[in-house]
Amino acid sequence: MGVEKVSCEAGQFGEPASPETLERVVARLRERNIEGVVVSDAPQAREAVLQRLPPGAELHAGKSKTLQDIGVTPVLAEGAMYTYLRNVYLKMDRTTQMREIRKLISAPDFHAGKRQRGY
Repeated sequence: MGVEKVSCEAGQFGEPASPETLERVVARLRERNIEGVVVSDAPQAREAVLQRLPPGAELHAGKSKTLQDIGVTPVLAEGAMYTYLRNVYLKMDRTTQMREIRKLISAPDFHAGKRQRGY
């Protein structure tokens, strides 16, 4: 599989991607064993995220404006359905427990948030 070169013009992201583009992206993700989900609005996006997390799951989520905007962060923070590691490590002493914090958040059962492209 080669890397496809994509060019774009400044300002071209003012409109949502076409359904065809979204399907092409989902197909490319699937080729790499990554699930891609296309939704229409914030409530659908929130539901798509939350339905993938089993009750009681331990998870970490980076500071994400998207997760905040779609309403996932408040659900996680309330701590009723999931073990939200942010709630755990923010109560820990960074001076004496930094090693434990790093270990705690380095390998959660689930991670919600953006992923950087790796090479």
